[in-house]
Amino acid sequence: MATAKKNPTKTATEIATEKLAQARNLLATREAEQETAKETAVDLVARLKQGDESVTPLDLLTADTQVTRIGYLIEAAKPLINRAERELDHATALASPTLAQFIAGRIEADPFAFGVFSLPIKINEEPGDPGVYLSQGLPTKTQAKTGLMSGHVVMTVITPNRTGISGDVALGALRAIEVTGAALVQSRATSNPSGVTIRIALAQVKPDMPTLPEQVTDQDAKEFGHAVADAIGKMGGVRKIESGNGLYDTTVALISTGLDKSSVVQQVRNGDQVTHTIRAEIRLSARAYSPAQLHKFTDDAITGLVDKFAAGVGRIKASRVVSREATTTDDEPRASRKAGVDVAPKSTVRVAVEVDAIARVAS
Repeated sequence: MATAKKNPTKTATEIATEKLAQARNLLATREAEQETAKETAVDLVARLKQGDESVTPLDLLTADTQVTRIGYLIEAAKPLINRAERELDHATALASPTLAQFIAGRIEADPFAFGVFSLPIKINEEPGDPGVYLSQGLPTKTQAKTGLMSGHVVMTVITPNRTGISGDVALGALRAIEVTGAALVQSRATSNPSGVTIRIALAQVKPDMPTLPEQVTDQDAKEFGHAVADAIGKMGGVRKIESGNGLYDTTVALISTGLDKSSVVQQVRNGDQVTHTIRAEIRLSARAYSPAQLHKFTDDAITGLVDKFAAGVGRIKASRVVSREATTTDDEPRASRKAGVDVAPKSTVRVAVEVDAIARVAS
């Protein structure tokens, strides 16, 4: 005996998506009907002008009335779209509360810093028992090019003894998120009889797993290569050049950097995730450091890239130097020699760096 197949239960997001599509289709239908009604009214007038006596007063009245009638139906259809869009936004936020999860992860990593040790963390649940309740009513906005996120989260703390608190400790912990460079954070707290409610605005959030297009563009690969070169250059520090007037003092980097090439050399898709290997060929030069020191700076900088967020590329999971070449040039100008100025030899290093970055593929 054949077993009847059960229809899979639709998610709230799927239902809301269908409602939005239906509302948009209804408006499109009404607008098409109005165009037809207008054409009919114009055609009747044209026939009369040509002497067609078969057009009756009732025909004219009906045509004009139909245009007016459908105009009212169009006005009635427009709010249905707005309502469906709000329902879809709410359903999307409930199904994928990525920013609430982002805050939850920071609290779980250091509950003492937030002043909520031992309190359970709940996402998109109505506050009740003592705990930390994180709600996200609108979907996360994600920059398609970079993978950076933004949006709002409401954090409600119900204290064990159900007494109001200022929320200053949690506000300090939220500010610390910005200090780490993980996101830009604005927050304000409102005490209530059972604890505190904190409204959090997040921008430029660097997710643990960014959502990006499957292909890394040539421009993104190039910008990433420059970022790697800059990271190495910063390891050497700067030198201050004094002008005699503090207002005009300047600083120069002790390591000069240049990017010869940066491109994707490998792409591996695994389910909804993709890993890109980007190879950057970089030039380094300095008089203040030897080739060995430049190599050491390179190794330290490349190691420090692991687990970092790279806009348009993904979260870096591995990095390595795959080739290196060094030269030392004693190109001291003759004028310097004659003046007795001691100019150090110039060290030049060429390195090729490969970085593996992972991202979730945008649907």
